Amino acid sequence: MEHLSSTQITLYLQCPRRYRFMYVDEIKPSFKSAAIAFGSAIHSAIAYLAEEKKRGNGFNLAKLISTFRADWEAQKCDELRFKEGENEGEFLDKGISLLKLVFEESKDWRIKAAELPFSVPILDPSTGEEIIPVPLTGFIDLVLEPHVIIEIKTGIRKWSEENIQNNIQVSLYAYAYRTLFGQEPQVYFKILLRQRTPRIDNLVASRSQEDIEWSINLMKEVYEGIKSGIFFPNPGWYCPDCEYENLCKGKKGGKPC
Repeated sequence: MEHLSSTQITLYLQCPRRYRFMYVDEIKPSFKSAAIAFGSAIHSAIAYLAEEKKRGNGFNLAKLISTFRADWEAQKCDELRFKEGENEGEFLDKGISLLKLVFEESKDWRIKAAELPFSVPILDPSTGEEIIPVPLTGFIDLVLEPHVIIEIKTGIRKWSEENIQNNIQVSLYAYAYRTLFGQEPQVYFKILLRQRTPRIDNLVASRSQEDIEWSINLMKEVYEGIKSGIFFPNPGWYCPDCEYENLCKGKKGGKPC
């Protein structure tokens, strides 16, 4: 293992066996969820919008939508799986509606970075000592002046306060930002809701020192679990959408993967 990311940590916490299939065995997924493909296409379009605005280039709504459509077509190189009642036309229509809302919001953005890459050491917040021998890596979706980080999510359900508080990703991003710039960032979620009437929820995700310390200690335990080869299955509501469901079911009752 050369690094850790919030995506790896979240996946391991959800299902260690799925983590193994993806990151240890490196098994190519049998399909891609249409919702995941949609989120990727939306992220690409917003990142392009932010980069062009940062550079001072002219950028209009038509370019934003065409970027989204192009990335959606690229996502279709993988087999996309739609849930019952979903279809490609709905995803495209909702995506365009949401990007129109994003475009209006972006007129007030003072952009510092889009898809900001980071690689920072994982240190004990209390002692400053390295507690994991690999860096924390990732990309922060959007950074606005002066010190505002925004994590963009797509979905169909409104987020609860529990969703916000239990999200480890922004805790680790707050830690990474502080390590990079020596500043405490303001942290927000921008939730693009693919509902009957698409809308954007902008949610404050405050992170205290205690929140960050807890997340880093959790990351340490995840790292130890991975290094120890602990990859048990964790059945749940998400199994029907898992790209490794059939492979995992084939292991039930047999030897551990």
